[in-house]
This record gives sequence, C-alpha cells and structure tokens, in this order.
Amino acid sequence: MNKSTTRLGALALALLSSMLTACGGGGGGSSAPPSFDDGKSESLVAQSSFEDDDIRHFLLRTHFGIKQAEFDAVKAVGLPTYIDQMLARQLDPAFEALALDTVIPDQESRDQPSREELERLWLWKMTRTSDPFREVLAMFWHDHFAISTDGFDTSERWWYFNYLDLIRTGGYGNFRDFLIAMATDWAMLEWLDGNDSRVNNINENWAREFWELFTLGEGNGYTQADIEEAARCFTGYDDFDNTVTSRLETRFEEDRHDTGDKTIFGMTVTGRSGPDAWREYEDVIDLTLANRPVAEYIVGKLWAYFAYEAPSAAMRSSLATILRDSGYELRP
Repeated sequence: MNKSTTRLGALALALLSSMLTACGGGGGGSSAPPSFDDGKSESLVAQSSFEDDDIRHFLLRTHFGIKQAEFDAVKAVGLPTYIDQMLARQLDPAFEALALDTVIPDQESRDQPSREELERLWLWKMTRTSDPFREVLAMFWHDHFAISTDGFDTSERWWYFNYLDLIRTGGYGNFRDFLIAMATDWAMLEWLDGNDSRVNNINENWAREFWELFTLGEGNGYTQADIEEAARCFTGYDDFDNTVTSRLETRFEEDRHDTGDKTIFGMTVTGRSGPDAWREYEDVIDLTLANRPVAEYIVGKLWAYFAYEAPSAAMRSSLATILRDSGYELRP
C-alpha cells in the first residue's frame, strides 16, 4: 500500500467514524442530524478499530446492502485496506462490453436505444458488478448532474452512453475535469438547451443550473447579471447529422459563439474566437472554482449523502480545505 493511497482511505475512515457516531454502531438508525454540542463527534480523526456491526454499517452506506462475499472481503484485509482498494478500482473493459452485448446486442438498437434498454443496461451493471461502490457513487452524481431521457428523441438517446460513463468515472477523478466534461457532454447540452444557445439567441438554462445545482447552490454568490454573461460564454454547440456514421451528433461551431468580452463576478472573461473558443466554458469554471465556495458545496452534498445531513460549517470548512488543497481531486 503506498503512502498516497493510505491517505485516501484515512478520510473515508473518518467519515465512517462520523456515520457511526451519528447513527449508532449497527445498520439502520435514524437519518436525523445528530447533535454536536461538544464538537467532538465531528472529529475527522480516523476510527482505530472496527467491529462486525461497523463493517455492516459501512456496506449499507456504500454498497447495495450486505453481501456475505463483500463482508468476508472486508474482514479478510481490514476496513482501511478495503477502502483503499475500493477507491483505486478502475472500470473493467470486459465487464462493460459484456453488459452492452447482453442488454443491447443489436447495433441498430445501440444507435437508437429505447428508454427501457438504457434503464436495463445500468440495472444490469448494478446487479452484477464486483465494484458496487462505483454504481452507488454514480447514483449520487446522477442526482447531482440530473438529466432524463424523457427529453430525448430516439436519434439522441445514444448520447446517454457517454453520460453514464461520465457519472460512473468522474466521481473518482478531478472535479474541474468532471465539470468541463459535463458542460460539453452532448446529453447534458441537449437536456439544458446548450446546443440551442448561440450568439444573438442565447439560452440561460445551462448557465443558471451550472451555479444553482452543480457548483454553488441557489443564490449563493452569483447574480442574474452573472448568469446572463456566463450564458454568453456557454454558446456555440449545435447538432448535426454525421453522414459518415449516420448518427445525430453534436459539435462546437465557432460562428455560433459569442466572441465578446464578458464580466462575471466583477471580473473580465476575455472573449475567444476560432475553434478553441469553447474554452470559455473552462474560463467560467476556473473563475468559479477560484472565487466561490464550490468546495464547501460539493463536500457538503457528499457528506450528507454518505454520512448524515446538515454537517456543521466547521466540518464543511475542514472537508473543503482537503478538496481545494488536492487541486479538486475527489478521491481524497
């Protein structure tokens, strides 16, 4: 076990300690926020030893229930080592291919999948995976970066494959990279009208949700004027029929982008032109990460999902420092 991997597991163990403090040593327990009168129960000091009930509680929070094989795996190596291994797992290409071949074997169906096929694909992965935490974490990110295939026609639904891969891998990586990938993901662009937003006909949906849902929380550090200016940065994508693949695809078209300078948070975003003008998406993301409490918002949501609701401001601040100091790497 290398030193950096051990550090990754340490925070997860601290999180588990707070789970157990909040909800009792066994499985289940109340979901109500605990009282922190003495401040000690929110310590990030890792718990030093674990009973069988602690392991069961951990599996209930991070897996799909308690399977004997998973319980035995934790017992065999110890919880700290298991967490290190859990956070280091990579996608298994053979498993991914088998899922697709089993659920949607026909290429024509893959080009225009039904909603039911897409649902069955992820359910197949959830119920057969040897890496359940990946799917549990993906459910968190699906709720955070929410879309619905209800808004897609048959020629657009295949874009969901990339979206699903993003939420199943992005939560292990760098949050800045995750935001950039999601901001330019075809399914997300379709869902929030980003592929209809162009100079002189700007749609504000993505810009508003970027702050309200994805990075800051409603009304937390941005104004309507900021939304309007950011929406100008988030212009340029459009759908087109690819005659080579015979598929509907999405691409950036520089003549659809607003190339003027913009003012966000009182600072200037220099307008870009040419094929790299889409990098204004990155400019808005970087400006937000550098000047607004994104880390506090994200760690608060993660903690509420896996530990307990309403962590204190001090707890959020401590966790946010870890996220920022890591360069927005999510594993720590």
